[in-house]
Amino acid sequence: MVLPLLLGLVFVAVGLALLVGGRRGRREAARRATTWRPVEGRVVDRPTEWSTSGDDSTLLEYVVVEFAGPDGTPRRVRSRVGYQRAPWSRRDPDERVTVHVDPADPERAEILTGRHGAGRASCVGIAVGGLFVVVGAFVAAGGALVLLLD
Repeated sequence: MVLPLLLGLVFVAVGLALLVGGRRGRREAARRATTWRPVEGRVVDRPTEWSTSGDDSTLLEYVVVEFAGPDGTPRRVRSRVGYQRAPWSRRDPDERVTVHVDPADPERAEILTGRHGAGRASCVGIAVGGLFVVVGAFVAAGGALVLLLD
C-alpha cells in the first residue's frame, strides 16, 4: 500500500513550505523592525470581519492605530493580522502600540511586534509547518515500513 507513504510525503512538503514561508515572513518583519522608524501609536478602532473557510466562519478582530508621521501629520494603519477575541476578555480602550514607519516612504507603516504584529502570524506558520513535518514523517515512515514488510 503506497498511499500512506505518499500522504506522508505530501504532509512533509506542505509543512516545509509553511516553515519556509513563516521563516521568511519572520525575517522580513525583523528586518523592518530594525530598519524602519518605530513610533508610538494609539488604537482608535477595532473593526471585525468574518473569515470563512468551507462551512466554518470565524469573527476576527483587527486594530486600527493612529500615529504621527515624520512630518507630524496624523496617519492610520490597520493590522494585517486579525485574531479571535474571547467575549469576556479585557480591552484597553487607549492601548498603545508600536508602529514601524518606512523612512523612505512614510505612507508605508506596519505593526510588526506585539500581539497585533505581523511577526506573530509568522510564528503560527512555523509552528503549524513543524507539526505537519513531524506528522508527515511518521505517516511516511509507517507507509515505508508497510511496503518493506509486504
